[in-house]
Amino acid sequence: MGCVSMSVSGYLEMVERRILSDEWRVGWFRVERDVEIDGLRCSLLFYGHSMYFKTRPFLLSMLQLPFVYPYGAAAILFVVKEATLDFIEKVIRAVRSFMERARMKLPGGREWGVDVAFVAVASEEGVSRDLAEWVEALKPDVYDQWMQEPWFGRAINKKIGLTLIDLKNKVAYSAKNVFAAEAKRLFSPKPALVEKIKWAFRRRKGG
Repeated sequence: MGCVSMSVSGYLEMVERRILSDEWRVGWFRVERDVEIDGLRCSLLFYGHSMYFKTRPFLLSMLQLPFVYPYGAAAILFVVKEATLDFIEKVIRAVRSFMERARMKLPGGREWGVDVAFVAVASEEGVSRDLAEWVEALKPDVYDQWMQEPWFGRAINKKIGLTLIDLKNKVAYSAKNVFAAEAKRLFSPKPALVEKIKWAFRRRKGG
């Protein structure tokens, strides 16, 4: 049997639910829908900060809390009929510009910039193999901007993790660095097993 493509509305709902309930590297606390970033329509824009991620009440989580590196994050999703190399290059330029000027108000009231952007370009009509291979080899860091907090006294360039989503075949492509891998996890068109279990449990409880 062929793969049944995912509707855009169903995909957006799944991604929003996943990111706002995420319990891994970033505490996401704000979402904006249908916003414009440097002339490009963005379907979903999330703001978060590493210091606000949720932790489970067991020893490992308690041990890692003092060592969390503080960084502001944005998760940004663009949906198009058919992704092209030209459009992805425009997205990268727009995101770099956005990271330079964006400010977020943290839950505690403090202002922070966007140090890391997890970016997805989702294509409704599938993805060519050449484009997928180009994205898999890409590392679109921001070489003229610096994270707000130095790492052990050393300045670090801001980071972009990019993933390309094929909604028709439910496949995600990304480079093999930690930021791209995290973008791929956040925007994957397939729910992970733990997500299926968690969401099914919430439905039973009526949540």
